[in-house]
Amino acid sequence: MFKGLPILKTDLVEEGEPVISYGQIHSKGNTGTHLDDSLLRFIPASRVLGSESSKLRRGDVVFADTSEDVEGIGNAALIDTDGDVYAGYHTVTCRPDQKSLSGRYLAYLARTDAWRYQLRNLAMGVKVFSITQAILRKSEVLLPPRDEQERIADFLDERCAAIDA
Repeated sequence: MFKGLPILKTDLVEEGEPVISYGQIHSKGNTGTHLDDSLLRFIPASRVLGSESSKLRRGDVVFADTSEDVEGIGNAALIDTDGDVYAGYHTVTCRPDQKSLSGRYLAYLARTDAWRYQLRNLAMGVKVFSITQAILRKSEVLLPPRDEQERIADFLDERCAAIDA
C-alpha cells in the first residue's frame, strides 16, 4: 500500500498527467469498479517526476483516505486501464498480489456492507473521517481461490451491466 502524491487543488491544470484524488473517488459518477475518464484531473508533468511509486497499475484499488460522512468511508476506485494515471491527494492505494487477489474482486468487496462496517469501526475523526494504511491492513476479507474471485467479478460485471442497461 502507498499514499498518493502530495498535490493541492491549485496544482491542477487543464492538460497534463492524469491523477485521481479523493474528490473524484467520492464522486457520484464513480462506480468503484471502473475508472471513467470523467474522474480524472490533470497535473503538470513536473509534479510526477520521481514519483513512480504513485503511478497506478491495472488492478490497483485506490481508496479515499478521508470522508466527510460515515457512508463515504471506504470509497474506492478500481484502475482498469493500462494508461498512465497517478494516485492523487488524500488517497491510499492497494496493489493486490495478482497471484492471490484480484483487483476487480477487491473493488467489489470494497463496496460491501461487511467491508465498510469494519472500516467505519476503525476510522478516526468526528467531522472528517480518516482511514490509514494500517486500518486497511487490519480489515479482514473473504478470499476464495483466485479463479473463483475472477468468476465472481465476471458475474457481478455482467449483472451490474444488465441493471445499468
